[in-house]
Amino acid sequence: MLRHSPSFYKRYYGALYRFFNMQHHSNLLSVNFNKPWWKLITVQKKQFIIIFIIESIREAFAIAPALFLGFCFERGRLDYFLYFIGAWLLLLGVEYVSDFYATIAHLQCTQSIYYAANQRMLTIDPIHHATNEKGKIIAKIYRAADAYQEVLRLATYELLPTIIGLITVVVSFLIIDVTLGLLALVSLLTLCTLFSVLYFITAKATLPIRVEMDDKAKTLGTESLAQIELIRATFTSDHIDQRLKSVNNKRLYHEETAWRAYFVVGTITKIFYVSAFALNGIYIFWLMRAGTVSIILGASLLITFFEGTDKLLKIGQFLYDLANNIDRVRDLFAFLKNYGAQTFPVIEPQKESVTISANPQNTLIEVKKLKFRYNAYTTIFSGQSLLLNVPTEQPNKLYGVIGFSGQGKSTLLSILGGQLKPQQGTVKINGVNIYTINDEQRRTLIALQKQASSSLWGTARYNITFGLPYNQSPYTDDELIAIFQRVGLWKIFSKKRGLDTTISEGGLTLSMGQRQRLNFANLYLRATYYRPAIVLIDEPTSSLDEMSEQAVTEMITELSRSSVVLVVAHRIRTLEKTVGILDLSRLAQDTQLDFQTRDVLLETSSYYHQLVEGKLGFDSPVTKQIIPSIQPPLYDATV
Repeated sequence: MLRHSPSFYKRYYGALYRFFNMQHHSNLLSVNFNKPWWKLITVQKKQFIIIFIIESIREAFAIAPALFLGFCFERGRLDYFLYFIGAWLLLLGVEYVSDFYATIAHLQCTQSIYYAANQRMLTIDPIHHATNEKGKIIAKIYRAADAYQEVLRLATYELLPTIIGLITVVVSFLIIDVTLGLLALVSLLTLCTLFSVLYFITAKATLPIRVEMDDKAKTLGTESLAQIELIRATFTSDHIDQRLKSVNNKRLYHEETAWRAYFVVGTITKIFYVSAFALNGIYIFWLMRAGTVSIILGASLLITFFEGTDKLLKIGQFLYDLANNIDRVRDLFAFLKNYGAQTFPVIEPQKESVTISANPQNTLIEVKKLKFRYNAYTTIFSGQSLLLNVPTEQPNKLYGVIGFSGQGKSTLLSILGGQLKPQQGTVKINGVNIYTINDEQRRTLIALQKQASSSLWGTARYNITFGLPYNQSPYTDDELIAIFQRVGLWKIFSKKRGLDTTISEGGLTLSMGQRQRLNFANLYLRATYYRPAIVLIDEPTSSLDEMSEQAVTEMITELSRSSVVLVVAHRIRTLEKTVGILDLSRLAQDTQLDFQTRDVLLETSSYYHQLVEGKLGFDSPVTKQIIPSIQPPLYDATV
């Protein structure tokens, strides 16, 4: 076995890349999951037509040599033999063209499905992802993309050659003897019909349960990895192991049943094929005895029949696999067609011309007749309005939001931040409807930090700069380190690999408070860079110690000098420097939401009064309303 250093293979690939560079031909296709799956093929119809023509000629040439060579040797025609060699060499050059287009077509379609499916997930309103199993979605996407490539491969290199082979055999036999040709036609048609029906029925009967079990196995596996910390903390590894074993055993059972059915059908069809071969062979022997064909020609006919129809022994498998893979592709298209909803732009251009002023004289937040509910039984807002007009020159633009747990504080920030779209009402910032602009414009208008303290897989540098200009951080390493120091995280990373320290998926290598500080550091950089009109922060200090809380509070105060900052506060100290506070404890009574000073709230809000005196916590439940788990909203109107 040849052994070379890794650098040898890198240099070799570098040479291949320079010589066979496909960059100019690598363009992702637009995939519309609302249209039939086969529409994607029509986008590349020119390439597929070229491929099918060349592959048809190649297959016919590969089957015909027995008859042609038999003719050459029977008549001693060396010139015909040389013509045959020349045609063969010419065909090899033409095959290169077919392989070139096949490489582009097959990989382009497959990779386009990967991209388009994941892109669609990005554009769906966040609330629709809350109740869906991510493992199931991933399984469907990757299974369908791989299946699509397999459909193209089977159609191009398996099914098409089989059909061309059958046609070549029938035409060749008809030229030699009409009766022989008709006999071959009838026997092969009967055989193909039998193969197709048996395998098609088997595939349709076994595929649904196989897909279902595949979804369950991959979903459980993915979710187990995502929740490994919870599983280990609750000592339920053995329970999850039992579930994994049960699901995979069932999947194995159904897969084995399907394959056994396939082998039984395959054995039956092979017996019929042997019968068809024998029938045609007997008639050819009769023609040789009658002197109609020579021994060489008769042998050539039998070889041609075998070469042209040998793939029939596998056509059942082709059809079976083709049906399986087509259903996998259909499954993804049907799933994505009905998955969730997109009610506002994300990455596509905005629906209307929008001008965002870089230096407005005032920051104006307008919410009119807001109606929002998570489901038919849980109404959060029922026609409330909000107006906040803050002069740009106002030195302190910090505002707070308080209220009982489950009363809509986080929901309000999600609506103002463009994460949840209300069923009715309008939400405008500086005159811009936040649901008519895309994310590129939205991040220059809004900066948002959610309550959940999660982190991305990747380095500390990647996490803190996430959301800044793609692949070109405007901050130096020293500036990033300074931010980590301010939030008290640099000691953790400096002891490892500094900014290149890897953070596990979901931030499992960090505590809740450390993740919260990391997320806030990211928000601080985004808000400092984009200078948005408003900064929305949901309970930024809920998991922090007193020292960390003080550092974060100071940074929030700093942000409030250039942007209007709305903070859902967990601790009363966070609200000490606020200009005004929105009290949602009176949400059921008020239709106009107003920010009021702390002095006014002490006189008008019993909730705030008890909060200041320490008689209530921020997590005190709503007495008359309990908010259940998030459910997809019932969209009955658009903004």
